[in-house]
Amino acid sequence: MRTWMIGLPALLLIGCFNPTYATNPDANMGFQCFASDTPACPNGLSCCVGSVCGDQLQQSTLVNMQGWCVVPPPPQDLAVSAASVWDFGLKSTFYTGQMDDPMLTGNDDTGTWRCPRNDGNPADKTYLAKQEPNDLPSQAINYGTLPFDVVRDPPAAYEICPDKAAPNKPDYDAFKFVAAQPSKLVVEVNYLVNRGDLDVGLFQDVDAGNGMKTPQRIQADLTSVSNACIVAHSLTPNTRSNYYYVVVRGAARQDVPGATAMNNYTLRISSLAETNPHTCGTAVVDMGH
Repeated sequence: MRTWMIGLPALLLIGCFNPTYATNPDANMGFQCFASDTPACPNGLSCCVGSVCGDQLQQSTLVNMQGWCVVPPPPQDLAVSAASVWDFGLKSTFYTGQMDDPMLTGNDDTGTWRCPRNDGNPADKTYLAKQEPNDLPSQAINYGTLPFDVVRDPPAAYEICPDKAAPNKPDYDAFKFVAAQPSKLVVEVNYLVNRGDLDVGLFQDVDAGNGMKTPQRIQADLTSVSNACIVAHSLTPNTRSNYYYVVVRGAARQDVPGATAMNNYTLRISSLAETNPHTCGTAVVDMGH
């Protein structure tokens, strides 16, 4: 436990002791602390390592790092939303036809959550199979280095639907990969639009300064019909330091303000020679739901 020396003469004074103090970590002035100490700081101050403070610091991997006692910062939402990371651009057309429920939210007759994911229980086999959550770049499903000039068959099946613990949080599915040589990239997302309109975007890491990377949109399909497709020509080779990402999201619903679509879909990402005639197919794949 850390102790703070205030000055013995002052302790001998009769009456209420109420010292004043200043803390300025930038000038190496004030009290240093460890969140694991009890108490970590004098009353009125909070132990912080950078912008991580108090209870949040105690629950973080920084708990054993030395910090500074400062005036508690105002509460702030440190959560990064997928919507703020993946800039799909402006969607101008929306599906307005009859909607069929994809049955991916709420509980079924047995009380089981219909969306096949369980973010709160990593031991759940369904969670492991779907690799959820995969909303952000750090969570993206890693497709590795794509084989060149090979059309993936069969495509992989996924869902856009929320975890039971956050049923109103929009779901994004992110997939990252490396293209080993110049190629034509074909991204095929198959779904039935009357069960939920989906959008797909192609992004690449770019330097945002201070050694940080941020995904920048290359291309997106924001149409409001069954199936989505991206054909990107002359894709340059990359490395793991600047991944390419394919991201699928549910489009905004016009019949339910503030809601986004859910749906089953299949995804196929192929890195092909420019001379390869393969492009996005036109057949709708019925997922059997």
